[in-house]
Amino acid sequence: MTCTDVREIIEVLPVTEWSRHQRERVQRHAHNCTGCQSALTAANALDSSLKRLPEPALPESLAAGIKARMARVSEERNTRKAVVVRTRSRTSASRVSMSAGRDVLAWVAALGGIAVGFGTQIYRIARGGGAIDLTSSRVGEWGGLLAAPDASASTLLVAIGLSLYFAGFLALLMRANPKRDYGTK
Repeated sequence: MTCTDVREIIEVLPVTEWSRHQRERVQRHAHNCTGCQSALTAANALDSSLKRLPEPALPESLAAGIKARMARVSEERNTRKAVVVRTRSRTSASRVSMSAGRDVLAWVAALGGIAVGFGTQIYRIARGGGAIDLTSSRVGEWGGLLAAPDASASTLLVAIGLSLYFAGFLALLMRANPKRDYGTK
């Protein structure tokens, strides 16, 4: 640190406002430099004499005006807070109900997808085929996975019944443990 840096810190900031790092650097430099040592001593003396000065008293009219203004501002804030709390509670309730509605729809869609997929696989197994058919006429086609084979009415009814049973079973599992979070928060 140079003398210019030290004098800049001493002239710009009061001693009480120096950071610990600034104070250490200034004291380290002032230990080896007599000019900066005298400037640091003068700054410390000024700081201690400023601390001994009595705090000036406010004129009565100014103090009364400040207290009245603070009371008005406090009253306005309390009024605004009450309005904001009422507005937020309504908004929060509608957000929660909308969020819960979205979660229920998401679960219904997920359970429906699981039930349809499970039913399709049961249908294929009941028909005598494999659960997943990976054969396709062209490379990159998903026809073997998505195409439903021909079946009789009884096979379709069995597949639909098992799908509904599976969906109902999942719904019962969700109701059996109401404290568990199934994505509804």
